[in-house]
Amino acid sequence: MADQLEINTRGPGWHFGDGPMPLMGIVRVRMSHSLGRKMRCPRCGASCVRQDHIKRSWQHLNTMQFATLIMAEVPRVKCEEHGIHPLPVPWAEENSCFTDDSVRELGD
Repeated sequence: MADQLEINTRGPGWHFGDGPMPLMGIVRVRMSHSLGRKMRCPRCGASCVRQDHIKRSWQHLNTMQFATLIMAEVPRVKCEEHGIHPLPVPWAEENSCFTDDSVRELGD
């Protein structure tokens, strides 16, 4: 089922984690990031080290009658100039709790 969901995973290192898990009317899709310890600052592009990660979730388009959540542990990088920042995800805008697809659907 995960390969049938259309989620923008074109960002480097992002891929589907465990398969979708329907539970109590919600499909949870886990995304994983596989880049190594060296990453780039999302503000300036400088080479940085991976600091840690934060757990995030985004509301995606419903899958049949189920609400669909995209869940990920988003890596955070430590930049000498800009401090600690999460890497951007390719399926949502920064600080949004909705995927880009959900925002487009709601706007129509």
